[in-house]
Amino acid sequence: ILIALAVEICNPNVHSVVELKNPENAHHAMNAGVDEIIVSSTYQSSLLAQSACSPGVSKVFSEIFGKTSTVIIQEHLNDSLHGQTFAEAAQYYSQNNRGVLLGIIKDSEPILVPSPAMTLGLDDCVVLLTNEG
Repeated sequence: ILIALAVEICNPNVHSVVELKNPENAHHAMNAGVDEIIVSSTYQSSLLAQSACSPGVSKVFSEIFGKTSTVIIQEHLNDSLHGQTFAEAAQYYSQNNRGVLLGIIKDSEPILVPSPAMTLGLDDCVVLLTNEG
């Protein structure tokens, strides 16, 4: 957190991400001006719980996070898709071999697997599972 604070002081425009072991320190990181916080213990617990409920799902996570060619990316919505539905956007990205549309980011909040009828706006971003590299 002290290193993040020093980086933020030197360059407040930098996009900073920190990993925390203890979620109780999140407020300290936020006060330091960190943009994103990853609490590894939270993800580990979630992975264990999901694997217990759906055997084999840990292999899916290994495929996504263990291989450098499979990535989850966030990007601005293609201009031609403004006003279209999530289902239409999913079809567009699939047909253009861009990847699988997992969700959108609307008003800075991720919405995974939204309603197929959800209309996409000018400021929305898409979240894609894709192979890059």
